[in-house]
Amino acid sequence: NLQIHTFGIGDYTNESLLSQIASQNNGLSEFLGNDELEEVITSLYRKIRNPVLINTQLSVDPPLVTQIFPDPLDNLYLGQQLIVVGRYDEAGTINVTFSGDAFGQPQSYQYTVDLADTTIPTYQFLTKLWAKKKMDNLYILYHTFDPESPEAEEIENMIIDISICYNVISPFTSYTGGGTVFIEDPFEEEAAYGDKLCYAYPNPFTSEINIHFIVNEPAYETATLRIFDSFGRLIDVVAVQLNGKGEYQILWNGTNLEGIPVPSGYYFYTIQYNKQILKGNMIKL
Repeated sequence: NLQIHTFGIGDYTNESLLSQIASQNNGLSEFLGNDELEEVITSLYRKIRNPVLINTQLSVDPPLVTQIFPDPLDNLYLGQQLIVVGRYDEAGTINVTFSGDAFGQPQSYQYTVDLADTTIPTYQFLTKLWAKKKMDNLYILYHTFDPESPEAEEIENMIIDISICYNVISPFTSYTGGGTVFIEDPFEEEAAYGDKLCYAYPNPFTSEINIHFIVNEPAYETATLRIFDSFGRLIDVVAVQLNGKGEYQILWNGTNLEGIPVPSGYYFYTIQYNKQILKGNMIKL
């Protein structure tokens, strides 16, 4: 089996990209300072000599978990841990089996796992772990396309949406103390505006809500409103045509993509046009 192992030396390596390349090619990734080469190479050699699971596979019974990351799963070596995250709709108990081979022989390990209720504040950090792994997976896919291609733009928008919904930094976003989001474009020095340029009223709401936003520069394109629930799932998409600078509003009728009224709860929204991203939240009673 082909294995590609990656090394990052110094303070300015792209750890996410190198880790994904190694993960998708049955390898390991290591990151080190300029004076740590011998120590890290020795450690890597010891790991490779002691595989626990190669070509790792995961099965879940009952199949309640989707969007499992990393994808593919990493190989597992002696002394390592493997963190696996996935999406599920309800807390419960599942049986998990990890399988693969080691030293040419099939191996498997079975565990009973309790899926945490992430609506409980104690466990809400788990959603951020999933979001980070999801973005890492999308980022390696992003680099398989030309940065100016429609495919790369679509993936970039997906990463930005996940980043905003889960408040997790991505290669295309960063956060200030006030929650402002900036888009870091390597080709143009343009930044998104923060929450002061958009607001929702009335908030909380019962059936309909108006989302207002201000455009401070000439823009003659479509602005897209995306609504997400507290789990980061896309609920609805609404578009409005821009006709230059000014204040705009979008009416959201509190329904999902199928036109079904959404339940009471906490919702996030993003408004995107050109390279601008505005964000906010709202509560439906």
